Formats: sequence, C-alpha cells, structure tokens
Amino acid sequence: MSRATGFMEKHGNVVAMIAIPFISLLSWSFFHKRKYNFAGHLAANMMFITFANIVFTVLVFSLQSLFKWTEFNHYFTYAALVLQAVYLGWCLNGFMQPDHAVQRAKSFLVSFLAIVLWFFLSLGTMAVYIYQSNEFYRFFERMFSH
Repeated sequence: MSRATGFMEKHGNVVAMIAIPFISLLSWSFFHKRKYNFAGHLAANMMFITFANIVFTVLVFSLQSLFKWTEFNHYFTYAALVLQAVYLGWCLNGFMQPDHAVQRAKSFLVSFLAIVLWFFLSLGTMAVYIYQSNEFYRFFERMFSH
C-alpha cells in the first residue's frame, strides 16, 4: 500500500470535513455582500459538497476500478473535479439567485477556483505527510512527470 493511499484511508474523513469550511470561506469571501453570511454558505456547501462527494465516490471509484489497468485511469479524477466544479457553480447559482449573466459566470469561476485550490491544498497536505521533510515538493515532480 502506498503512503498516499494509507493517508487517505486513515485521514479521508478529516480531509473531506475540512473541505466544507474551506470552500465555504472562499464562496463567502467572493459573495459577502449578498444576503447570506458565512453560516449560510457553510450550511449550503455542506449539502452541496456532501452530495458531490457521494457521487464522486460511487462514480469515479467504480470507473477507476474498471479501468485500473489502462492509461485512462487517472483522467477520471480530473474529469470528476471539473464536473464537481460545474455542479458547485450550478448549486451556487441556485443558492445566490444571481440576476445577471456576469454574476452567474462569477459563481462558476468561484467554484472552479475553490475546487482547484482545494485539490492543491489537499495534495500539498498529502505530500507533507508522505515526505515529512522540506523536500515534499518532489511529490509534485513525480506526480506531474508522467
């Protein structure tokens, strides 16, 4: 078992629980002048992200297990992250009720930014855990060198 897999098996629930306040803080920081405070964003994102995580788990992990011996295996994760960003943007549009196309586009851009930042924050945390030294950047060199 690799250390990354061990990390996610051991701390996966904590990582998922940290995602909700992190993404809520980002969405609230971009939409703080709207009618909802941070607690509203936290409650809404709890529902949105929980549903997305369930779909992600069922769909992506099933597809990865079917295609684990092919070169397409890691693309399912990236596709799922893009779909999660689109879904979160759609949810934010329903939650915030934007009036203009620019505000709707802003919801999608904030969602995409939140998912990308969360992806790199969680990978960075995993890299620090695996290397447990200041050479954790090698995790990213190995990951993106394929």
